[in-house]
Amino acid sequence: DLEDHVIIAGFGRVGRTVGRLLAERRVPYVALDMNAEGVSRLHRAGLPVFLGDARRPEVLDAVRSGRASSLVVTLDDPQAARQVLEAAHH
Repeated sequence: DLEDHVIIAGFGRVGRTVGRLLAERRVPYVALDMNAEGVSRLHRAGLPVFLGDARRPEVLDAVRSGRASSLVVTLDDPQAARQVLEAAHH
């Protein structure tokens, strides 16, 4: 059912802030993060956060990146951020 949504790659401090701002404006989003414990806690709280490596094209496909309105990369590792962008271009 995802369409015209925002994908947030990384749901740490900055990603959560972006998610909160989007939610306040009723913009649909889905977030991906690699911290299993944090993702589990946030998902149980009802947030659209899923465990996944946004550097992998199949993960981006799973959150319908081809139908997303945008991708916000909030990773603090420049190399990983570049890899997310490369995966998104595929």
